[in-house]
Amino acid sequence: MKSFAALTLAMMFAAPLTLALVEPAGAQVAEIQPGQMYQAGTRVRASSLGVSFVIPDEWIGTLPQGTEVFLMGSNTRPGVILVSGDEIGSVQEAIGLLSEPLDIDGTNVLQPVGAPVVEDGELTQTYRVVVDGQELTGEAHAFVGPHGIGLAYVAVGPVAQADYYRRLATDLAASTELTTPVAEPAGDAGGDGTWDSLVRGYKLHYITAKNRRFLERAPRLFRAGARGGGPPPRRSAPNSRGWSRKLPVVRSTTWEVGPPT
Repeated sequence: MKSFAALTLAMMFAAPLTLALVEPAGAQVAEIQPGQMYQAGTRVRASSLGVSFVIPDEWIGTLPQGTEVFLMGSNTRPGVILVSGDEIGSVQEAIGLLSEPLDIDGTNVLQPVGAPVVEDGELTQTYRVVVDGQELTGEAHAFVGPHGIGLAYVAVGPVAQADYYRRLATDLAASTELTTPVAEPAGDAGGDGTWDSLVRGYKLHYITAKNRRFLERAPRLFRAGARGGGPPPRRSAPNSRGWSRKLPVVRSTTWEVGPPT
């Protein structure tokens, strides 16, 4: 299994980000690979999780080399979006987890503003944290699929734009398609460098800010797993698998993204 490496996403208040992106051809579906940038409108897929979703307008997605979380930044919007998947426990367990404060770096803590809202088997939660005098919102939308794979979208940004970040998380969830997870060949688990193998066995949450920068690390990384069975409907009843709260040691790298002017 690959060694753990955390990611720091710096949202700079300076020059915008310039990226070379491959234009998607129509309704392109791209398997998530480390180091590849995916532009708005691209459907990205993790086959061994049996999940895919669409990169929102104005956002760019990537799985940086050596990291275990898929994240998105923007040239025109402040903030960050994080996506994580895992074998997850029951909805009740997820409710308990989303009801807890998220200690993000030992100093700053994302505080839930109330109880998670559960509707049609899906969960939403809003968090707040003040970092360097700036109040940030964290808008989460999560659900559990029939093969026991949970997926969480967390959009973080200025609290004044909370409605926008809430809509981002909800739209990402609405774009999600679930298929039967494809099991990795025997002996290959954790060794092929894909998102599925990189997230296997790890969980982490981390966010901080310094010197007018948003520094974002994954709020929670979920363990990937492959489960067979017939094609599921989108987001149905969960199974009884556990949801670990263990947080590994952080080693960070930085990916800098320009903010709006």
